[in-house]
Amino acid sequence: TFHKENPYKFGMGKSLLKTKLYPQIKQNVFDQIIYKFICENEIKKYKEYLSLSNFEINEDNTFQSVKKVLTNTYKKAMYDFVRLSEINFVQEENTVRDILNVLIDKEIIVKINDEMYTLTSYMETAKEKIKEHLKEDPLITIAQVRDMFETSRKSAKPILEYMDSIKVTKKVGAESERVAY
Repeated sequence: TFHKENPYKFGMGKSLLKTKLYPQIKQNVFDQIIYKFICENEIKKYKEYLSLSNFEINEDNTFQSVKKVLTNTYKKAMYDFVRLSEINFVQEENTVRDILNVLIDKEIIVKINDEMYTLTSYMETAKEKIKEHLKEDPLITIAQVRDMFETSRKSAKPILEYMDSIKVTKKVGAESERVAY
């Protein structure tokens, strides 16, 4: 039933499954039950998600349509990031978010912050350019990132914040300044 209602999710969260099916049993007993089902190939585990062993995410027309809208939008935007809420979809928001999560997991798209996403390839390029800059100059600013990627300050700041989150840079002194991590 869960897979039919959520065709674009990896499975049900382990904690949700416990709450729905076995709220009265202890966690260690539940873990053993799950382990037994996995060993018997009844279910499979992917990260914190559990699914039937034969379940695969359906990359149907809906999936392909959302994927195409997202990738085309992000390709066109490049380093002028578009908020997810600014993109028009035919599909429901939950469906879009589920498919987006699959694309993030497949490393096609990367999450910059709660509302900004882009193609992983762009952020990999940004990471390399910023690392190169930091080899020559120990300090990089939002203004330099803005100029480096021919974008706005509004997009340059999230690039640096993302670089902080993946430990390429770290903030020092002023809000706009970073050094190598």
